[in-house]
Amino acid sequence: MAQRHVKRLLAYSTISHVGLLLVGVALLDGESLGGAAFFLLGHAGVKAALFLGAGALLNHFQSVDEDELHGRGGTLRVTTWTFLAGGSCCRGCRRPGCGRASRPWRRRPGTRAGGG
Repeated sequence: MAQRHVKRLLAYSTISHVGLLLVGVALLDGESLGGAAFFLLGHAGVKAALFLGAGALLNHFQSVDEDELHGRGGTLRVTTWTFLAGGSCCRGCRRPGCGRASRPWRRRPGTRAGGG
């Protein structure tokens, strides 16, 4: 069964990103800890914007179910753009300030330790 509740989807995504953050912390390397801190700050900012948008949806439509919200994005333009930008950053787009910026820190320690 697929999840359709927007806030729960965001929470599950946060839990999956915590695993990646813990890997960075577990390496106990200065660069990996810096990358984990950078990733944490970026992820927190993006998720705050997405949860704020979910609250705006709940306030305006009294629902955060994906099926009930389908096609209603035109009435809340700022919220629509907030979700578009936040979702792109969570995905790892190539825009400044998005999650992809921390990837060089996530790669370096593993390639040194793994001989790659």
